[in-house]
Amino acid sequence: MEDEKVARLQWLDESADDHGWNNREEISASDRCICSACGQWSMPTQIIRWYEERHACCPHCGLTGVVLGSRSGLPLEEYEHCRIPDTAHFPASQALSNTYCMEKESVVLMLLKRYRYWILALMIAASLVNVILLLKGGHGQVWTTVIAQAWFGQAVFAYLRGGWVAIGPGGLPSDANPVGRAVLAAVAFGLYLLMFSYEGKGYDDGIHERRPSDWTMPNREEMRQSSE
Repeated sequence: MEDEKVARLQWLDESADDHGWNNREEISASDRCICSACGQWSMPTQIIRWYEERHACCPHCGLTGVVLGSRSGLPLEEYEHCRIPDTAHFPASQALSNTYCMEKESVVLMLLKRYRYWILALMIAASLVNVILLLKGGHGQVWTTVIAQAWFGQAVFAYLRGGWVAIGPGGLPSDANPVGRAVLAAVAFGLYLLMFSYEGKGYDDGIHERRPSDWTMPNREEMRQSSE
């Protein structure tokens, strides 16, 4: 890059630092967006990755803190067709930050994350139907099933929304290894499905719930054997 262009980009980047972070509302209110790192345009609806639910991740290069919306009032066209500058030209908040969205997502995964609230609704509805069937069947441990499915379901939803994924002590934060997060979410979903086949121990009929026909008197042969 020419020195003047680099200096201009550095000024634009520094002036846009406040708009690159905590920018969910501003991005949503913008007509279009551009990445100050890769120079690619995108629509607000294309941005489905949010670090900590507040900072937009570029849908093209995956970086955080570099997406600017038209609502910012900055001359966004000057970022068009640029290349990622050396980190020395970025503010310290970006050069030293480890909040990059580096997960390589497939189209399927992107769709799952986009419709995560519908998926959550379907999981809740399926769990409620399962509870009703268990209650009608008189199976025990119904609340164990409810609690387990709620716990494993929240881990799946946490992964889809980019939050902390945990099914036990500890867990994986949003900036952890993406493969580890995906595996943990898959395990949680598998355990969630497994709970549909868990029926627990059935209830035994109590003595007051038995009918008279359930009671029989011993015959003479049984009484003779018992006396011997």
